[in-house]
Amino acid sequence: MPALIRTILGLHRSRDIPMRNRKNQRHHQPSRRSFIMCLRLALAVFVCSAFQPGPAMSDDQAAADAAKAAWPEEVRRALACEDASLWTGVEAVSEPRKSGQNALRWAHHTRHPSVRCLAAPSDLSSFNTLSFWLHSNVAKDATFMIILESPREPGVFSYYSRKVTVDWTGWRHLSFHFRSFGRAREPKGWDRISAFRLTASGWDQQPDDESVWIMDQVDFSFDPQPYRPEIRVEKYLETPAIERFRERLRPGHPRLILLDEDLPRIRQFVRETPLGQTWYETTRATAQQLYERPVRQHELTDGRRLLSISRDVLNRMYHWGLLYRLDGEPRWLDRAWQELATVVEYPDWNPSHYLDTAEMMHAVAIGYDWFYNDLSEEQRTILRDGLWRHGLRLSYAAYMGLEAEGQQHWPGVQNNWNFVCNGGSALAAMALLDELPEPCSEILHYAFQYIQIPLRHFEPDGAWWEGVGYWGYSMRYLLSHLRGMETAFGTDFGLIDALRGKGLSAAGDFPVYLTSPRNGFFNFANSGSGGSTYHHWGLFYLAARFQNPLYLHFQQERTRGSAKDILYYEPFTAELALEDMPLDKHFRGAEVATMRSCWTDPHALFVGIKAGKNGIAHAHQDLGSFILYGLGERWIQDMGTEGQIYQGHRHGLPHSQFYRVREEGHNTLVLNPGPGYSQGARAEAEFIRFEHTPDEAQAVVDLTDAYSDHVVSATRGYRFFAQRRALLVQDELEPQDTTELWWFAHGAANTVMTLDETGREAILRRNQKYCHVYLLEPADAVLTIMDAQPLPSSPNPDIQNPNKGISKLAIHLPETKSTTIAVLFVPRLGSEPVPDIPVKVSPIKAWKLDVNETVRHLSPMRYR
Repeated sequence: MPALIRTILGLHRSRDIPMRNRKNQRHHQPSRRSFIMCLRLALAVFVCSAFQPGPAMSDDQAAADAAKAAWPEEVRRALACEDASLWTGVEAVSEPRKSGQNALRWAHHTRHPSVRCLAAPSDLSSFNTLSFWLHSNVAKDATFMIILESPREPGVFSYYSRKVTVDWTGWRHLSFHFRSFGRAREPKGWDRISAFRLTASGWDQQPDDESVWIMDQVDFSFDPQPYRPEIRVEKYLETPAIERFRERLRPGHPRLILLDEDLPRIRQFVRETPLGQTWYETTRATAQQLYERPVRQHELTDGRRLLSISRDVLNRMYHWGLLYRLDGEPRWLDRAWQELATVVEYPDWNPSHYLDTAEMMHAVAIGYDWFYNDLSEEQRTILRDGLWRHGLRLSYAAYMGLEAEGQQHWPGVQNNWNFVCNGGSALAAMALLDELPEPCSEILHYAFQYIQIPLRHFEPDGAWWEGVGYWGYSMRYLLSHLRGMETAFGTDFGLIDALRGKGLSAAGDFPVYLTSPRNGFFNFANSGSGGSTYHHWGLFYLAARFQNPLYLHFQQERTRGSAKDILYYEPFTAELALEDMPLDKHFRGAEVATMRSCWTDPHALFVGIKAGKNGIAHAHQDLGSFILYGLGERWIQDMGTEGQIYQGHRHGLPHSQFYRVREEGHNTLVLNPGPGYSQGARAEAEFIRFEHTPDEAQAVVDLTDAYSDHVVSATRGYRFFAQRRALLVQDELEPQDTTELWWFAHGAANTVMTLDETGREAILRRNQKYCHVYLLEPADAVLTIMDAQPLPSSPNPDIQNPNKGISKLAIHLPETKSTTIAVLFVPRLGSEPVPDIPVKVSPIKAWKLDVNETVRHLSPMRYR
């Protein structure tokens, strides 16, 4: 289609069109009406080629029938599921079955994680649908992948794939259009299929022996009906009628995010208030730095992604566009055009990694919309064509089920990709809706539905399952999408109202509660280092829409000011008493919790606790892990992101190879260490108790499922006591057999660690402040200090982060049975004596918040 558009329009793209004195050029340019007419014609050709009725469909059906008639008898018997010898990993059964004499039984998935058809057809190019009957004995959301291998070249594992979630019992007929299959590493084609198999392992799956599946009547066929991706979503709000987007569209430009009617208010804020002046100067300094950098060229910076380029261009558009609209300085317009003219000439926006495409669509949409009135008609046409060719065309294809290059699975995914790809597509569609009403209306209609899919992950308390880092990335696009609808249509069609009282309305609680008194944050999962001050302009939007003064205060106190802060800042008057806020929070669902001693004291004690699920997007093997801040220092840290897990396309190593992902790289337990994980790869852990009073708090996590291969039961408790001046971490384990156990707690980089003569007490020192660590139980164990390095039995790829300057406390029990491990953390200032904290180790089930018993006291430790 892009070639057709260019041919019809006869476009000549020049990056050097003067920005001023351009009126005398416009009589040489195609009119807006001619552009629209020609683009509609091209679109019609594109769509009709996919949906051509009549004889072509009959020819396709005849070709499918002919291909099937040519199959050898063994292919027919294999697909009819009559002969188990033509498959691996299955056995023939006579009951239950759907037809014929037999069906195929797939059981014992840990022993037989995959089944393979040994007589599958190799040329499927005449078909477009795979179907079969599947019987399940249980409905527990077990999954398997359908894999159709199609090697692009020797040694490259390229394939088509489709995940199936078995959430039913009895028989169900499954039918999958080929366009619903994902594509990995550019498979050669449907006419070059080398293997057909089903697998319950790999792809973050866990084989489940309880599930028994019976398969019958496998078939490949041709479906003449146009393919449409299935939208399965529990909606918070019904989608507006598709024509409503065009009816409500604000005429003219600009209409995205920032309207001209908002400019007087913003000018007053940045010129007449100290806060606004500071933010403006920061924004202007950033814009100048970006201005002085060269135009970004097409480059896959890590060999796979264009993402850093897309994000940089987007940042440039927001900064230059905001300053141009506030001040009218021509250089911002000139520089923006150079950037935009370059990126639309790229060969593509890397649709094989669609985040890159989505973020570039966002960038070009903002540039097109904000500079629209001072661009020539030819320049507008160039940008419109590029935005369609490199972005909207592909998004339209993904929504409508049309064949197109790049990834097409993203519309209905559950993670941050959903918000980014649907949001970027929607913003671009809002920019061109009056130019391309038919495809852009479809894009907006589908995007409105799809973005509701992952919203359920904010339930019930506002947490985001991928951690604070990806909370921020998700908000950048979800909230831009919502704000874009408000400005482009004058309404979000009721979505914010539908979300009041739901998880999203409390989403700002997540970064607020996970931020420490020192402003570093609990960085579980792939959320960076966690050491910097956390702030996010999205909190301004959430504050205004849900009238939450906490979010407003939090962001205003922490941000240095940016273009997005200026755009989304909507102050309002409301009382906020931080001292009255709950000190502790358990985020249900995500199963994350924090406890603190005070909201207003930067020296307050703070602990973050991680339970939840392994094996989900960006998760680490960190169930039971924790972090600890006190006296303005980070004493126990999460090691943060391992950069190499994003480079799998280069080294091919699984996440399990990397220290920062594994249990030993977190502040939790390792049982029976070896090359694999200690915790289950799909294990779950939840808080079974979470209680607090003004002076104390306690949380208890059930880790039995996490260590189910090793234990009968495992529980970890966290307890604040002594007016929240000390933290007790206590583990209670009943192993299945004699077990080797490691307990770890990682100090922040460059923390000085020392031990007393007995090995029962340690001290952590930072900036003339101290954190005493006491091993209370078991009596025969000692604390040791180790480098943050893999155990001898663990993998240790030389490309991973070396963790220089980081040490950890360790407890090693080489052979243990039922045991309790209790460790107490007590921070103190260097000028203060060692705190006299009453301590009593009692079973976790006996913990009470109002205990006032006579207990032994800690004596000062002996240094050496």
